[in-house]
Amino acid sequence: SRMRIIPKRDHLSLWLQAQAQLLTPLVEAANRNLELILPPQDILCCFDAEALGQALLNLVSNAIKYSADQGSIVIQTEETADTAILRVEDEGIGIAPEEQHLIFERFYRTDRSRSRKTGGTGIGLTIVKAIVAAHGGTITVESQVGQGSCFLVTLPKA
Repeated sequence: SRMRIIPKRDHLSLWLQAQAQLLTPLVEAANRNLELILPPQDILCCFDAEALGQALLNLVSNAIKYSADQGSIVIQTEETADTAILRVEDEGIGIAPEEQHLIFERFYRTDRSRSRKTGGTGIGLTIVKAIVAAHGGTITVESQVGQGSCFLVTLPKA
């Protein structure tokens, strides 16, 4: 079924500060560290705060699952002339290059994630991709096995 997204013009940095406050107890309970890096000037962007919040929660939950104790999770924003970029980066187990194009497929779990006792159904990143696409954006991953992953969400600016 189609996801209903109702974007409105909002301040991405202010929204992220509020999200970080909500996510900090979850991250700290998992014995991880959360760092929020924001640009000097806020980014105006059109987004559905609730839907994008779900996407961010899924990305941070994955970062928690696949990172070691005391690992850092960094949420950062930047902008280009036309886009806002939201980065969620971890120091986790990473994703093999041959699997990176598959991780957004429904029910796909990498070999390394299946061998860990982390649970999961393999639909979290599929949901993230659908939310981002409904915003007119894209999601990509940069990752190295043993060094972590960085998910880049690109959204059209307001």
